[in-house]
Amino acid sequence: MAWWSAEGQTEDQPGQRSSISRRRLFVRGGVVGAGGVLAASAVAAGLDSRVRDDPGPGEPVNQGLAVTAPEPSGEDDSATLAALCVGRRDVHLRSGATYVIAARDAISQTGFTGRIVGNGATLKFTYTGPWSESYSAINGLHDVTLRDLSITAPDANLFSIFRDCTNLHLDHVTVYACSPKLTYALPKDFSAHRIRWISEGDDPSVIDGSLYVPDAGRFSLTDFDYDATFTGRTGAIVSAVATRTAPGATVYVANGRAFTADRPGHSADGFIDIEPIGDASFDNVTVRDVVLYNTSCYLTGARNVTVDNCTFVYTANNSSGRAIPFVVYNHNEVKPPLGALHVRNCRVEWTAGNPADQTIGVMTYQSHPGAVVRFTDNSYHFSPAVGQVVQDLYWVKDGAPAIMSIHGDAILEAGDIAHSQALIRTDSTVRRLLVREMSVSGTFAQKLQAGADGGGGEGDLVVFESNDFTGATFTGADSVASGVTLRRRHSTDNAGIEY
Repeated sequence: MAWWSAEGQTEDQPGQRSSISRRRLFVRGGVVGAGGVLAASAVAAGLDSRVRDDPGPGEPVNQGLAVTAPEPSGEDDSATLAALCVGRRDVHLRSGATYVIAARDAISQTGFTGRIVGNGATLKFTYTGPWSESYSAINGLHDVTLRDLSITAPDANLFSIFRDCTNLHLDHVTVYACSPKLTYALPKDFSAHRIRWISEGDDPSVIDGSLYVPDAGRFSLTDFDYDATFTGRTGAIVSAVATRTAPGATVYVANGRAFTADRPGHSADGFIDIEPIGDASFDNVTVRDVVLYNTSCYLTGARNVTVDNCTFVYTANNSSGRAIPFVVYNHNEVKPPLGALHVRNCRVEWTAGNPADQTIGVMTYQSHPGAVVRFTDNSYHFSPAVGQVVQDLYWVKDGAPAIMSIHGDAILEAGDIAHSQALIRTDSTVRRLLVREMSVSGTFAQKLQAGADGGGGEGDLVVFESNDFTGATFTGADSVASGVTLRRRHSTDNAGIEY
């Protein structure tokens, strides 16, 4: 992987922007264990070493002492590491060594503040006791960074590796054969930079390693690569399902990829799932410069959601449950509103091998009334194949947005794969539906099907103008159900809309 390096991105990293106009391109073409005291004495010699390397961005400034861990015992190193991880200091592991952590709550509320610098070492979590959703190995820490190490937990009977940690940072970390979640129930602030998930071949039956979005503060995931099977207990790699969001919380995901090796089992229901609970929304959710294969993005519960310059590809290895990149849905009974969703400069490709049971579409929208939804300069590439199933491409079910704007999107080479479906379907009424400078190639049943199944009601304005439908065939007239009233109907397309 040429783009993966400690120095950052190289010029062939996925997601980089092109200087070519997208519009032109699209349209034209803790507790210390009983052995802790003895363990501490084994490393006392390292306590006079001062921290020399500078902290990374967002890391706590540590002016304490640095201590070097002893060589691994070959058995359980939980007590040794717990004795080291106290107070304000940096803990340096032995280069290339593997430290076994067999206890749950191995490092728990020890007051440790600082960094664990791996020097290429591995932390192997092997707890095999009773299972509980509250069990983790490292919990209750504040202002801690783990750097330059690997994490593995094959069949560890833990719900998560980290729990209840505030301002936790992972930098240059490799995760493999990790059965538990990587993080869960974080109160505030988390970042992962230069992190990758890999497969070692002989993986356990459950592979998770997913990240929990904290209730408060900032979640940041940058320069990442998820290249492993995903069979976690919940369906997303980045999860804010049932997060009880505090005002001001943000999510930022950028410069990475997931499942691009395109192997069997490398697929997930959602790469990111933003479904918070309660009344407070995230301030901002940003997904930018990301390449995703065989997965979707669930995007709700924020004042502003932006998906920018991302690529989605669906192949024969798609087992996610659908082939729809953008899903606006929140299963919680009490859920915060969605303010605005903007999808721009994205590319979606459905290959001929996408399985028939993985339904194709652009967006499914449900139960978030009053939002502003914008699709700008996106392209959708089809490789039609017999047996593939397509839904109405832009499908609004119940709880329609107040404004839905499609500007500059290009539907390319759809053939007759969607001949029985509408280009745009609204089961509940969008107050202002604006479709401009769109380019469509393929056969569809209708341009617009406005129904009342999800609520009907009055629409203020429908605009179709400056679109290029010369490569499109619409086999039926556009329809407006009896439960829908469009008070202004406007079209300046060369193809027109008939009511």
